[in-house]
Amino acid sequence: MTEKGGPGYEQAKVVYLKIKQGDKKAKEVQAACHPVEPETYEDRQLRTDLPAFKDNQREFYKCAQRAGYKLTAPDPETGQFGLTEVGPLGDWGSDKMQECRRESFKE
Repeated sequence: MTEKGGPGYEQAKVVYLKIKQGDKKAKEVQAACHPVEPETYEDRQLRTDLPAFKDNQREFYKCAQRAGYKLTAPDPETGQFGLTEVGPLGDWGSDKMQECRRESFKE
């Protein structure tokens, strides 16, 4: 990302935040780097075993809900969901959210 974007674009989280803020250069950096990003377990499962992915995603949603996160309704086809707000618990990178993800998507 640094090679494509330069200083200020070193980390994926920063690039995604800048994309949300409407940064055109961040979108270009993400598009250029996406093909070389390693595939996550969840991405591979989504691509190869949708029923298992949906089951894990449902567990992830329930865990995040129990933890107190404000969530969007799950997508009917994939079960994917988002945050409606970032509150005191934090965002996708917060410890509790990552714990829920790990519990739900045990490899």
